[in-house]
Amino acid sequence: MRQILDLIAFPKTEAQETASKLFILVGINLTFLLVAGLVLWLMGHGTLAWSFARGYGLLWGVLLVLSPILNLIQRAFRVNLYDNGNVFVASNLLVSGVLVLGWSAFAVLAVQSAGASGWVVVLLYVVGLLASYIAEQVVMSIFSGTIYQLANLALVVLSFIAFAIWPAAARSLFDWFLNLF
Repeated sequence: MRQILDLIAFPKTEAQETASKLFILVGINLTFLLVAGLVLWLMGHGTLAWSFARGYGLLWGVLLVLSPILNLIQRAFRVNLYDNGNVFVASNLLVSGVLVLGWSAFAVLAVQSAGASGWVVVLLYVVGLLASYIAEQVVMSIFSGTIYQLANLALVVLSFIAFAIWPAAARSLFDWFLNLF
């Protein structure tokens, strides 16, 4: 057990570092779901926690499918950081940005479908924003780079606020995808 903990805390190779990040992020994701689920259940909105859990499952699934496909497309067109750096960064920003936008739309629509009022709605939006931040960190586990982290952090906060103000935009952009599941 000590060797596993040492490997997580002090990875030696890039693959071990990636595995360590993923392991830690899964733990953070599960911890958030447990704490948020307990708080939401105590408030009488346990179905929202279940929606977030399903959403995270879908996000992880999309990431695990989309990441190798993007990698194959980038290899097929010989797009890499050294030869075509701008195209490589732009394609990763586009894919990660769409994933973060999609999660923000999902979180806002899930919070709004909870049908709360008063101070409870404010708390639900705070939980939704935290869920969006965790989702952004999940996406950043695959797209690990400072530019992706900064751009997507700003995008997740601004898009969550924008979708909370204009939920019709969230519905028109992403509801078709969310209705598939």
